[in-house]
Amino acid sequence: MGLHAIDYVSFGGPYPEGGGSGDALAHVVWNKKKTEATMGMDVSRSGENAVAYNVTLKKIGKNWVVTRFFRVWTTN
Repeated sequence: MGLHAIDYVSFGGPYPEGGGSGDALAHVVWNKKKTEATMGMDVSRSGENAVAYNVTLKKIGKNWVVTRFFRVWTTN
């Protein structure tokens, strides 16, 4: 299965656990050393189907690596 007919992908603050659409925090959440960031990612398709993920990235050397990626909410 591929990504077909995506209208948009947006990034912002992460969603609290159990949160839904519109509950995203205002900013990306960083750890104290600024080597790890958690953000929310929304994918919308055809204006009525959407899914949101919280994504955690960790800085390893000069690169950022996804260390956690999980679905927070979805609509049908």
